[in-house]
Amino acid sequence: MIFTGMVNMINAQSGVPAFVANPLIEATISGNNTPLCWGGNSGNLIGDTATGGIGSYTYQWQRSLDNISWSNIVGATTLTYTPGIMTIGGNFYYRRIVHNDCGYDTSNVLFIQVYNQFALGTTTGGTTPICFGQDAGTLTSPAATGGAPGITYQWQSSLDGTTWSDITGATTTTYAIGTLTDTTHFRIVAMNTCDTLYGNVKTIIVHPLFVEGIATLVGSTNICPGTDPGNVTATAAIGGAAGLTAYQWQRSIDNVTWSNIIGATAQSYDPGTLSVDTWYRRMSTNTCDTTYTNIIFIDVYDPLDGGLITLVGNDTICHSIDPGFFSSTASTGGAPGSNYQWQQSIDGSTWSNIVGATTQDYDPGILDTTTVFRRQVTNTCGIVYSNVIIIKVWEELNFGVLGHVQYICPGTAPAAYSFITLPTGGDGNYTYQWISSTTNLVGSWTDIPGATGTSYQPGILTTTTYFSVRVTNVCGFGYPTY
Repeated sequence: MIFTGMVNMINAQSGVPAFVANPLIEATISGNNTPLCWGGNSGNLIGDTATGGIGSYTYQWQRSLDNISWSNIVGATTLTYTPGIMTIGGNFYYRRIVHNDCGYDTSNVLFIQVYNQFALGTTTGGTTPICFGQDAGTLTSPAATGGAPGITYQWQSSLDGTTWSDITGATTTTYAIGTLTDTTHFRIVAMNTCDTLYGNVKTIIVHPLFVEGIATLVGSTNICPGTDPGNVTATAAIGGAAGLTAYQWQRSIDNVTWSNIIGATAQSYDPGTLSVDTWYRRMSTNTCDTTYTNIIFIDVYDPLDGGLITLVGNDTICHSIDPGFFSSTASTGGAPGSNYQWQQSIDGSTWSNIVGATTQDYDPGILDTTTVFRRQVTNTCGIVYSNVIIIKVWEELNFGVLGHVQYICPGTAPAAYSFITLPTGGDGNYTYQWISSTTNLVGSWTDIPGATGTSYQPGILTTTTYFSVRVTNVCGFGYPTY
């Protein structure tokens, strides 16, 4: 037992003393009095030994939540007390009470603040899945709770869900994503001095860009009218939303106005026979978009035309005369590279090629027979013919046959001269002029006035006289035989 004070020895006579102890004084306690994060370690609360009083000291640590109502901490009876890991948020007050025979005394109060557990709610919002390039909407996170004051936020993004990067300027509890072209993962990070929390991951699925296939023609892009160019086909469209992509083939005759082809909803299409230039494309429709292939142009040649031939000359001629020449317009339509072949016919039914007559125009030369002409045009797209021209050739002139030689007496008249065979050929129209000569020599013949019929009756003759008739036709003139 500890005694303090002084013995009163005023007189030398010995007596029984009454010693008065010093007041019982509890020591000052100290320790971690800074705010603690939830789950933090408070460390030790330390108090020195009390002083004064009489007898041994006993200690009891107490705790209060309001610094008014106190309760003993079970087992906390030593000089030091360790609260340990703090998993309850709030304000905590601690003190120590000392007891001995002189009573009790209370230490100073030590305050420890424990922040509530730092917590972050569930992120919501955003639109998924979306099409390539669409706006994904806005993500929203509830404000974080607990922890130390001064919470800050940072949104992060990741393309693989593993490597994350901060989104510049995205530091509030909401984030407007904007347009996306790739599937992207998002999360919010909440930070204060107690902890760093990561929100749940929101994944925005972005469908790939919807891309139409490539169209090709399995056949010919240049065709003759009324023929089938082959099949137009296209590779499958890719990307876009999963599920059925609808195909629709379209056509245009001016490459401006397009129309759907009824029933043409397969990956490929057979146009069938065509008669005009036509453009084709395939339209693909998906939840995400409508796209079009490249355009396939089918060049349909104009209908093959044989051209027009005309005669620069006469279409009715005399025997063995050149009627002139045939001039013609060029053949049009069909594929490039037409070939010409002039043909002739005697009856207008059976035709034969004229050897060497393969140019655009043709000179038939001298004709002896009525002949029909035309020009044949041979082209990849077919064989056609020009109009026909008939050259009428009159028969060769035959001036006929006169009567026989006569023998008469002087002073008598011969019998009338007339044709045994009338003239033929030419245009069939003849004029006659009887002539006479007494020598039958060239240059001695003279016209007999008024003798213009098919027969002639000479008068009385006194000298030998020769008679003939000049037959004239549009094709020429001549004299009959006898």
